[in-house]
Amino acid sequence: MRLPRIIGLIADKISLLKVLGKTVRRTGEFLSRIMFRLRPFIFNTISFSVLIFLLVNAATFQGLFEEYEVKTLDRRFKVRPVKQRSSKVILIMITDDCIDFYGQFPWPRSHFAKVIKYLTEAGVEAIGFDVLFPDPNLNSPEEDQALVDATGKSGKIFFPLAFKETLEMGDDTSHFIKKTRIFKPFDALAKVARGFGFIDVKFKDINPDGVIRRVAISRQSGEFGLTGSLGLAMAASIQGVSIEEMTNGNLKLGDLEIPVFQVSNEKEKIGTYYINFNSGDSFEHIPFSLVMENELEPEERRLLKDKIVIIGTSATSLADLYFTPEGLRPGVEIHAHTIRNILDRDLLSRVSPRRSMIVLCLLCLFTGLITGRFTFFKNTTILAALIFTLIIAAHAFFEGMNLIVDMVPPLVAIFSIYVVNNFFMMIERLRISRDILREKNLRLDKKVREMEGLNNIAQLMTSTFTVDQFFKELVVTLKNIFEIKKCSILLYDRSDNSLVMRAAAGFDDNEAITLQKRSIGSKGSVTSHVIENREAVLVEDMAKDPRFSAAVSRTGDTHQGKYKSSSFISCPILINEEVEGIINLTDKVGEASFTQDDLNMIMTLAYQVAIGMQKMEFLDQMVEQHRMEKELQVGFEMQSSLLPQKLPHSDYFEIYASLVPAKEIGGDLYQFMTYEDGSLGAVVGDVAGKGVQAGLFMAMASVVIKGYKESEPGICLQNTNKNIVEYFDEAVPSYLTAVYARFEPVTRRAVIAKAGHEPPIFIDGVTGEVTYLEDIDGMPIGMFYFPDSVYEQKIMELREGDTFIFYTDGYPEATNLAEDILGRDEFLDLIQDAPKDTLQNLGEYLYVKAKEFQGEAEQFDDMTIVIVRVRNLPEKN
Repeated sequence: MRLPRIIGLIADKISLLKVLGKTVRRTGEFLSRIMFRLRPFIFNTISFSVLIFLLVNAATFQGLFEEYEVKTLDRRFKVRPVKQRSSKVILIMITDDCIDFYGQFPWPRSHFAKVIKYLTEAGVEAIGFDVLFPDPNLNSPEEDQALVDATGKSGKIFFPLAFKETLEMGDDTSHFIKKTRIFKPFDALAKVARGFGFIDVKFKDINPDGVIRRVAISRQSGEFGLTGSLGLAMAASIQGVSIEEMTNGNLKLGDLEIPVFQVSNEKEKIGTYYINFNSGDSFEHIPFSLVMENELEPEERRLLKDKIVIIGTSATSLADLYFTPEGLRPGVEIHAHTIRNILDRDLLSRVSPRRSMIVLCLLCLFTGLITGRFTFFKNTTILAALIFTLIIAAHAFFEGMNLIVDMVPPLVAIFSIYVVNNFFMMIERLRISRDILREKNLRLDKKVREMEGLNNIAQLMTSTFTVDQFFKELVVTLKNIFEIKKCSILLYDRSDNSLVMRAAAGFDDNEAITLQKRSIGSKGSVTSHVIENREAVLVEDMAKDPRFSAAVSRTGDTHQGKYKSSSFISCPILINEEVEGIINLTDKVGEASFTQDDLNMIMTLAYQVAIGMQKMEFLDQMVEQHRMEKELQVGFEMQSSLLPQKLPHSDYFEIYASLVPAKEIGGDLYQFMTYEDGSLGAVVGDVAGKGVQAGLFMAMASVVIKGYKESEPGICLQNTNKNIVEYFDEAVPSYLTAVYARFEPVTRRAVIAKAGHEPPIFIDGVTGEVTYLEDIDGMPIGMFYFPDSVYEQKIMELREGDTFIFYTDGYPEATNLAEDILGRDEFLDLIQDAPKDTLQNLGEYLYVKAKEFQGEAEQFDDMTIVIVRVRNLPEKN
């Protein structure tokens, strides 16, 4: 029993191994095919990337990019945040003003002795000089002694050294040889100094473009040993540590390691470092003269305590100014930066060439593999992303870690790889294009036809200006594009669910009459299917199409009676996803059937037809709008011509008038009439409607009113209404509301009549009371066919100071965004509160307050106001 089981287990394991073996083999074959296809790509990209890496790396080691690299370093200094001004270092500056005050350099050394004494008494921690004292003053030894005594008493003074190359006669006197001499303080001064440091700023090949970014910080030779710069010497002495050279070439001050870049020649080794500039106003500057003359304020003197002071020059005549990333700076600031960098442990370091080479190699491989796979646009995007990332990373390392990362070599490398990869990809695409050219040529005819159709429809859209003309030209265009005999466009009428023929081509008169209007048809028909599903239908054979065979069997109509073939296309015209019409194409030339390409093309063209319909409708609307605007303009010009060009002069009345038209011109008007006895007539009116008709009506009413100006106001309005009504004979195009007031100074009375207008407002000249004159009535002129309408008159006695206000409804009916109306009561309150010293102040106040109430709401009606005030009345007869 056990043997069969063992045999079965062995068989199962063998089967499992076969399956696994087959799976592994197929997987291996699949991976081999992939690697075979990718092998040229991987080989090419890696090869090009390595080649570009080698070229860029060689150029980097030759220093070809250094000129551009330091420019990027300057940019990093400028864009990073400004650091705080140094709290430890103060500069005493010999300025141009000091030169003007004390005379040309050199000065008496007692000046410097006096400054040393002052600073020592102020409690400074150390004093450094960026001024050389190489030789004793034989003419004034007392000056030297004063400087030596002040230095010795202070015990805090650091003096500069200077290395100069000179030509000296050789031992055999036959030629000159170059020697390096060191200039240091004269012996007596050197003995009492606390320390020394060289102040040479410019060195050959350190900053080739003349901009100081890197300076010498140490010099070592067999003749002079290890010498530090003034800033390094002062920083080391202040911290109580010595300057040591490490095995890697860097300098060590206690536990601080200073990154140093060695520049060597046959005579000496110069250690340089990158200055970490502050990108701002780095140090406190105090003019030398203020210290010399003891003119510092007590607060300024207290600031000197425990500070490191360096005395140097910024005077242009002493030529100690250098270009730096911060701009033109004196040499003393460069030494001060060294002290600040060391004391604040704010030192810049630069990525070593070996590490830069590794990073460049990896970046080249990554760029090659990425940009060798995608299209030009994607590769350009990737390139932009890489450049952006590299720039951001370089600025981040610089700002966050004080680390200088090279930017130019990586940028050159990735751009070169991008160009090379795109070039070879272009060649590859040309090869692929050559292989598929035949297939594209086969599709070209279809695209040409489609583009011709779109172009033809576009030309129709730009060359036709009515909907009818557009559709008539369109059916002819479609007929030619699809090489068919019959084409029709029917618009969908939702009111009775029917289609209305809009244009057709290829139909005789009887067929066109039959197709003028027809119902959608029963469910299952082609038309109902197109409208319900909003999709185009291609029928190659109506009788054989399963979607519509039932409809054919019911009607027995396979279209053979009407059409040459039973193949046709019906395509909806969709506007905002709604069916607005149908395009029908039938009877291809040669009785051929329509194809899927035909269907796709008509769907594309139908979209353009929909745009064309919208454009034609928009053009019709624009024409109508232009006509209305023209009519409004004519009405506005007529309205403007009827207004007085200037206010009439009166010896007995003050007059103010204003008309502010609305955006859509209304029909407000005002007129004045003068009489020989000094009387004044004032008319304010509002014509209903706008445009030419309103303007004509306004002109006619204005002429008639002036014609009856000798009559009483009530009689004038009555005659005006009678003339207008009888002239138009029950077809009056508009109507006029008006108020007419006549002021008679001789009889001291005002006669007022009103035709359906807003009630005038009266301000009593004695009491100042403001009231509406409500008890005047009369219907609007021309509103109804009542030629014998009577208009009441109100007669009032005129007194000095009486004021009458006539206005249109634009004032009390001013409306804000909340659709609140100002109202008559509120308008009366505005008049009560308004300044009344002059009529202009009163009128402008009312307009401003009405506009304030209106706010940002649009003004929909003209705002007209006329104010008349009585003054200087003659003696009453």
